[in-house]
Amino acid sequence: MSKRFEICESCIDLHLPGADREAMLRHLAGLLVRQGLVEPAYVEKILEREASCPTGLPFPAMTIALPHGDPAFVRRASMAVGRCPEPVAFYSMEDPSEALQVEMVVLLAVNDPDEHLAVLNNLMEMFTRPQVCQDLRAAQSRAQVCGIFRQMLCEA
Repeated sequence: MSKRFEICESCIDLHLPGADREAMLRHLAGLLVRQGLVEPAYVEKILEREASCPTGLPFPAMTIALPHGDPAFVRRASMAVGRCPEPVAFYSMEDPSEALQVEMVVLLAVNDPDEHLAVLNNLMEMFTRPQVCQDLRAAQSRAQVCGIFRQMLCEA
């Protein structure tokens, strides 16, 4: 994984506010904006894309959402991660008519197509591992979650 890809603790929220996906996506995108990693317009681009291309994905041990927006608004490749206090409905990437109860949202901001595919592949591998999902659920701090993602994505 590229050294240019950034995973920072300030872009992790263990208790995502809001009870719906739009509020959660706005919050996570706002974390990236505040760190200067994406342009403010990225927020609306994520919402537009989620409406037309849902991002919910069921894995054996956890259901997640992998939203992302227009790469033209990404300043530096990064991600924001949020854990949902209660599962939140996102529509399925595989069947857009199916609502899935998502436990974790991994908001990607990547502007290089090759890097985007590499990050997605590593995330798919990561979430197929039940122990990793259990560790993410049990994590008590942003530093712990950040460490898990760094280990799985940056050292892969």
